Amino acid sequence: MLGVILTGLYDLVEETFGLEVLDEMIVSSDLANDGIYSGIGTYPHSDMVRLVQNLSLIVNITSEELMRIYGAHLFKFLMKSHSINDPMLANCFDLLSQLDTLIHVQVRKLYPQAEVPAFSYELIAKDTMRLVYCSDRPFASVAHGLIEGSGAYFGEQLIVTREPEKEQSPCHAVFIIKNISLSEVPNEN
Repeated sequence: MLGVILTGLYDLVEETFGLEVLDEMIVSSDLANDGIYSGIGTYPHSDMVRLVQNLSLIVNITSEELMRIYGAHLFKFLMKSHSINDPMLANCFDLLSQLDTLIHVQVRKLYPQAEVPAFSYELIAKDTMRLVYCSDRPFASVAHGLIEGSGAYFGEQLIVTREPEKEQSPCHAVFIIKNISLSEVPNEN
């Protein structure tokens, strides 16, 4: 896992809960590197899991909810350093449909060691997308938050739900995304 992802978590915790909670989360996680991360370094994803589990105990919010909140925050955090200047990405559906073919290609150029999840999508209607998340790491809730963060970035109102599966998995999820903002756009007929 890239260090920038972990430093983004620290940013969220400090901003939302304060330095004392950040310190308590790091100390209680008993990490091999004492919780010190470089933005360009690579670290085990288990560090993120441990940090969030301990934060959950400290602030009494479920790990899944914290991961979702973190995903939305991470989107803003990443946009501060990597702006989207592609005119072909006019709304969040444009961005989400390009995760594997454009966004993750750019991530791999900047960070060749990055292990990115796989996404596939299907546009069900002009205002509804089905997005499938697959990863070796248990961060489907982070993906949920990133989706919500993309809507906020583009100033769009989204309703994001997960399709029920036989077995819920933090490594695989199917999201149904309804973009209310696109529903309100009149037909061009």
